[in-house]
Amino acid sequence: ADRAMADSGNPPRWVQRTLQDGSAPAAPRPMIRELEGLTNLVVKQSRRGWLQECFGCEAKTVFRVAKSDAPRDFLFYVEEESNCCLRLCCAPIRPWTSTMSVGDKAGGEALVEYRRPLRCAPGALKCCCFQEVSVTDVRSGAPLGLVKERPYCCVPTLAVYDPTAERMLYKVRQPTVCFGCCVNACDSRGGGCCKVPFYLYPPGENEPAGHVVKAWGGWRTEVLTDADTFELEAPQGASSADVAVLVGATLLINELYFEFYTAGEGDEGGTSML
Repeated sequence: ADRAMADSGNPPRWVQRTLQDGSAPAAPRPMIRELEGLTNLVVKQSRRGWLQECFGCEAKTVFRVAKSDAPRDFLFYVEEESNCCLRLCCAPIRPWTSTMSVGDKAGGEALVEYRRPLRCAPGALKCCCFQEVSVTDVRSGAPLGLVKERPYCCVPTLAVYDPTAERMLYKVRQPTVCFGCCVNACDSRGGGCCKVPFYLYPPGENEPAGHVVKAWGGWRTEVLTDADTFELEAPQGASSADVAVLVGATLLINELYFEFYTAGEGDEGGTSML
């Protein structure tokens, strides 16, 4: 039943139960047929050219997306569009627009647009100017959702919202210990030592419904490049619109916590979470 509701553009029943007024969103989100049934994905960042790697040039970010059971058969291509000066001067917080298209290279039909505005660097105890990525269906122009940084004290937290940007669908954060004060680097559900996932928690629930986790890319890739690979497991019953928004959450997680920048490429060096 939840799958049927998801395919119709409406959230599953467990999402509807979390709405305070008990109603569904004001308008159903469009269905993206190419993403139907794809709840386990690999989001792989392309390497930069050797010249860019040697000189630390910040190139446009490119990702390719595949199913987890066929990680080399790429289905979608995500390419960043941003200003060269902004990439050099404020790389960690630069604004960009990325477009997901069909196929494993540029030129396919555009499906989803991800837009990140210029915001303050992520940090604890912020009260405004939060990092965010808005997600839009290219065909209809309708909003699909929003991924936004939330106020936190110790462990970074993001939230996934519906198109109204008022109703939270998932809270995104890593597992914690010490009463929520520290990231639990020994969490065994990530699949290995220091492979700590960002879990997707439905509002009001303590058990995760899905996760985003950085996959090990091999010694050469990890040491010599900043190309990262992520495994995305969407919650059961997630609609195609939900999956599109969660890909946006993956892009933002990569930008905030797994990109490294030299001192000359922005106001501060990049930081990385586990």
